[in-house]
Amino acid sequence: MQRKWIKILRIAICDDDSKFTGKIETLVFQESQKLSIRVKTEVFSDDKTLLKSIQNGAHYQLIFIDIEMKQVDEITAARHIREIDQTVLLIYVSGYDKYLKELFEVERFCFLSKPLNHIQFARYFKESCKRINETEVFYQFTFNKEIRKVSVRDIVYTE
Repeated sequence: MQRKWIKILRIAICDDDSKFTGKIETLVFQESQKLSIRVKTEVFSDDKTLLKSIQNGAHYQLIFIDIEMKQVDEITAARHIREIDQTVLLIYVSGYDKYLKELFEVERFCFLSKPLNHIQFARYFKESCKRINETEVFYQFTFNKEIRKVSVRDIVYTE
């Protein structure tokens, strides 16, 4: 029996290196085609813009986030993301593993080292899609100029 995947996967990529974000985006599209998943990616060059997008109601199911950007504390950014959305999967990307202990405290999903290994990326991407597919589904709407999110399981009736 073939697995029925999510209809569209919303992904944020946050890194100050545009060549690297392009590489991640290319790999995301390659792997999503293999799994027959539609993806929508948004690229951010800094954590402040990513956080603002999330605070304004953007919902991502998967975030690739560099933890070694210039003048930015990505671990703090990851903590803020976690406060807003506990369900998003975070994949940290770095050329350094000195942050690993702190990253585990922020409930990371996995860690990718730079330079990217295509096989490892494909495996983590597939595992991410599987986990997202198995998690709870939410209905997002605006009420009184506020973006709200409700579990589909909690909806009894809509009008």
